[in-house]
Amino acid sequence: MAKGKESCDTSSSQVPPYNPDQQALTDWALYGPKNSDIEYLIRILVLEKGQRLEEVERGIVAYLTSKIEACTDNS
Repeated sequence: MAKGKESCDTSSSQVPPYNPDQQALTDWALYGPKNSDIEYLIRILVLEKGQRLEEVERGIVAYLTSKIEACTDNS
């Protein structure tokens, strides 16, 4: 895949009835991400670099929103 290109499944406009990541997403909401690097990197930004957690969370939301919009734009 070319750098900067989004990989989005646009084969159907409907949400599939089953997604293999469904349970992992449910677990993530309850227990946090499995990838401990995410928590580690956020901890560095907040505790060592002085960013507020709210600011980091806004950045994450902005990034994920832009990924969704890029997928929508490619439809």
